[in-house]
Amino acid sequence: MIIWFDFDSFFVGRYKNKPWIPTKNSRICSKHFVGGKKCNDPRKDSYNPTIFPWTRISSTTAARAERSERREARKSEELRIVSDGVVSDFIETVNLPLVNKCEIAVQTDPSEEVTIANGVDRSNTLYCWQDSSRNEASTQTYIFVKKPTNKDKKIMFPKLYKSKSIATNVNIKDGFQWSANIKDNSSMKQLGGVTISFFMILLNILKVHFEGPSKFYRTLCPADRLLLFLMKMKLGLTFTALGCIFKVSTVTASSIFYSILHVVFEETKTWIFWPSKEAVKLITPASFANYPNCRAIIDCTELQCETPPTIEQRALMYSTYKSGFTLKYLIAITPSGYISFISKGYGGRATDGFIANDSGFIKLLEPGDEVMADKGFPQIRSELLKKECTIIMPPFAFDPQFTREEVLEGYSIASVRIHVERAIQRIKIFRVLDRVNIEMLPYIDTIMHVACVLANNKEPLIKPTL
Repeated sequence: MIIWFDFDSFFVGRYKNKPWIPTKNSRICSKHFVGGKKCNDPRKDSYNPTIFPWTRISSTTAARAERSERREARKSEELRIVSDGVVSDFIETVNLPLVNKCEIAVQTDPSEEVTIANGVDRSNTLYCWQDSSRNEASTQTYIFVKKPTNKDKKIMFPKLYKSKSIATNVNIKDGFQWSANIKDNSSMKQLGGVTISFFMILLNILKVHFEGPSKFYRTLCPADRLLLFLMKMKLGLTFTALGCIFKVSTVTASSIFYSILHVVFEETKTWIFWPSKEAVKLITPASFANYPNCRAIIDCTELQCETPPTIEQRALMYSTYKSGFTLKYLIAITPSGYISFISKGYGGRATDGFIANDSGFIKLLEPGDEVMADKGFPQIRSELLKKECTIIMPPFAFDPQFTREEVLEGYSIASVRIHVERAIQRIKIFRVLDRVNIEMLPYIDTIMHVACVLANNKEPLIKPTL
């Protein structure tokens, strides 16, 4: 008598109470697959061997294959995704690749835990469970598939990703636009710190440079490039934020800012000038009646700065008054409030008197001129005497208490000297000067000059008396 032994059933079954895990060298007869042939589609029942003597199949193989097809059709229908009127079939649109063949585990006992061979990471894997136990087999198949990437999603939902708006018909603009978003002077002052008329003056001045070959990036129109520059000056936004607003890259926003900064500086280099004595007297307000020969009001201002990279810079820029690293500038205005002089930048360690002597300000004075300052400039008195000029400062208290005359003199000087503080405040509304970072340190003198130019082109600091 000949006894036929099914080795496939013996080894696929629980031999020695151990689950069978296929390898790349494993082979199995086609009669153990639904339909009599293995299918490479993991969605089909014939992908894994499921026909064995212990499965107790109560129907023919052909009928089982037909039911499998109908079941797969129902599953595909359930997985269809409807979004915004665009129907995308997840199964038919994307074929998500398996991680590898060793990541398919077959168990005959659903209560046991499935393990992934070769130590595959589960963090980036989807677990798709297929139950094939509807009276045909008691086998559970776990298929480990990679999570769909953004590229896969674009393939799955092409119309959804091509449309500019999801679930709406709103047109998304390319970015912030001057012509569409700036309607009045109030908006322009808030965003750029200037009026629309002065914006157009700057635009006309820079028109030649905008039209030059390869002078600027052509990502934005000239008006939007100038607006980006002014918004950086006024609001102090980062280049990343400006790039998000204007829909350009961070590098492009930075390049546009520094390119326009250089051009504006070159074109307005003569806009900060030292007026003649006759011109100053002609426009001196009536509040300076007690100081008819006042040529300028001076004061120093400090800008906070990030920690410099070198020891030498730190030693020169540390300010004991501000308890940090600062840059110091000497500002001079005429009695009418016009900024007529700005020094180069000095480290916070420099004193006010040293900056006044070193910056060249005293060389601009003529005999008979009067310079108004606070109590921080006593060192320049000797230099002014050599030029036959006079310094006007609030009186110092040599006695425990000021006399009546000293109090009135101090009040008279302070009432007109305060205008230089107001002029400095106009400069500091440009928040790019709030805290100077290391990247802008080489350009800070140029930025300060442009800020003074923009401050000068506002309404008069001192209203004329009628």
